[in-house]
Amino acid sequence: MTQTTAGEMHRLLGPIEQALGVLADAESRAPRRAAGADPTGTVRMRLGPDGTAEAIEVAADWAETLRPEQFGAAVLAADADATQRRTAAWSTALAARDPWDDPPPVRIPVPPVASPAGRRAPDEIGEDLIRAADVILAYARDPGPAPTGTGHHGGLTVTVGQYRLVSCTSDPQWTYHQSGGTLASAFGQALAAARRDLAEALSAPHPTDCLDPLLRELGLSQEVTR
Repeated sequence: MTQTTAGEMHRLLGPIEQALGVLADAESRAPRRAAGADPTGTVRMRLGPDGTAEAIEVAADWAETLRPEQFGAAVLAADADATQRRTAAWSTALAARDPWDDPPPVRIPVPPVASPAGRRAPDEIGEDLIRAADVILAYARDPGPAPTGTGHHGGLTVTVGQYRLVSCTSDPQWTYHQSGGTLASAFGQALAAARRDLAEALSAPHPTDCLDPLLRELGLSQEVTR
C-alpha cells in the first residue's frame, strides 16, 4: 500500500464512521419487545430484543379455529405479524428523532500500514484467492442443513436462520391431541434446540475462514464476518 493510498483510506474513513454512527443510533432505537398474532388470533408470537422469535402463546380453544395441519403456518403468520409491528414501531421511533441530533461517529481502528518487505508476489496471492473463491462457491451451492430443533419427541419441528424463523411444522395427528399449553411448550423446546444447532454452526470452521489470512495479507480486513 503506498502512502497516497493509505492517506486516501484515512480520508474515506470519515463518511464510513458517520454512517456507522447512524446505524448504531438506529439500532439503539429498535423496540426491545414486540408481539403479533396469526389472522385468527389463536397463536401469539413474542419477539426478543434481537427481533427473533422468543416464545408463543396458543389459545386454549385453538382447535376451534385451526386445523392441526394449519398450526405451523399460524406460527409463521404470527411471527410475520410481530416482525411487521416491530418494524412499524421502529420506523416511528426513527421518524420522531431530532434530525439535528446527529449520533457520534463510530471510530474505526486503523492498523498501521504494513511494510512491503517480505510480501508474496501478487500472482501467488491471486492463485490463493481463486482457490478460496472455488471453496466459497461450492459452499454456496450446498450450504448444508439448516439449524433445526424438535420439541416433544419430534411432534413439532422448528428451523431457524440467524435473523428469522424459517419454518415451523408439526405432525397433524400429534398436534390434534395437544393442548395450547403443550403446543407452546413444544415450540419453546424446538426453538431452543434449533438455536443451539445454529450456535454450533456459527462457531464451527466455515468456508470463508480461508479468506481471513488473505484479506489480512492484502490489508483489506482483519476478520471476515459470516
